[in-house]
Amino acid sequence: MSRSIHITRASPDMPGVVDSIARKDAETTKSAPATTQRGRNTIERILCAAIDTFADKGYGELSMRKIAGRAGISLSNLQFHFKTREDLLGAVITRLASSYIEQYRTLARNAHLSSSERLEAALRHTLEGNREPRTQSIFFNMWAIAQTHECARSIVEKIYVAQREEIARFIGEANPRLSAHDCSLRAALISCQIEGLMSLIPAREVYPHGS
Repeated sequence: MSRSIHITRASPDMPGVVDSIARKDAETTKSAPATTQRGRNTIERILCAAIDTFADKGYGELSMRKIAGRAGISLSNLQFHFKTREDLLGAVITRLASSYIEQYRTLARNAHLSSSERLEAALRHTLEGNREPRTQSIFFNMWAIAQTHECARSIVEKIYVAQREEIARFIGEANPRLSAHDCSLRAALISCQIEGLMSLIPAREVYPHGS
């Protein structure tokens, strides 16, 4: 999964799995839809505050009152948009997933690179992001929460489905002779290797070509 964490608004026309993640999250969290620009701006402040708190201090500090204060809004205003802490957590994880998959798709649209170069760029980008302490904090927290919170587990599972689909697409473009099944198997293996390396590579400064 693309690890350089830049929290952005999810693209309104982003197709596929990430859209389904967002739709499913909206169905399960019962958060109020933002129908005005002011409401959308408020949600943006809430999510940025929640993501920063989640990354810096973990889920234990993700209290509704603290997030409201950090976002500069009242608790009642926060609860209008997100009824519970679990609703907010689901929105945070969904936003992170949207940002990651959008970064993959930006690379996929880069016509200046060959298909093999796009695959290599996507994987190097992912590995480089794994070295960032903020990225590690977010994902270690996310994995831990997924063990005990069904909402988080379901969303995290969908994130990795989306990740594997994107990697499989890069692999298929780089080697059209592979079947869709073979691309999926290779993507799953690469995904597992990348996740397993996260705790081992933070001190690396460079990655030699071909590694």
